[in-house]
Amino acid sequence: MKSYDEFNGPVNHFIKNNSTAPIHIKFKHGSYEKVYFVYDTDTTDKLYDSILGTTSNEDLIFEDMKLPRGLTIEEAGFFPGMNYVTVKNINPKFLVEKEFFIKLNFIDTDSIDLKIKEDATVNSICKMYGEKYILIKNGSYLDMSFKIKDVFNCGECVDLVERSLCE
Repeated sequence: MKSYDEFNGPVNHFIKNNSTAPIHIKFKHGSYEKVYFVYDTDTTDKLYDSILGTTSNEDLIFEDMKLPRGLTIEEAGFFPGMNYVTVKNINPKFLVEKEFFIKLNFIDTDSIDLKIKEDATVNSICKMYGEKYILIKNGSYLDMSFKIKDVFNCGECVDLVERSLCE
């Protein structure tokens, strides 16, 4: 499966938006939550980069202790199923730039994971592929003015369909 970053083009993300990955890490900070699906060979450095960015010196907290950098997920003590991490910093990267993945299905090809910011609109997704497309979620046409955060949860599937097929 391909991954796509709205702003930087195709990316190869270590964090797969794939519920078949055996280890789930839920990051919680206040009311914000995000689930990462990882494998035991992924590293804590990549988890730090995804949550806090590459320049942060803040620490993630796992089981009431500082999560060490440079270990595999397995070496750090994460187990199959749901694990929880948090951070003490009040302004981590994810609160400044909230972004998440949605699965974008195409009618005549396969699907991609689309990394997009939650303040974007449905129209911004459609514009990436051309004006002739619309988004269909659970059989319903999505209004172009809808904000992503109001319509999607992380990991949800949506169909990108040519407008002419729906007229």
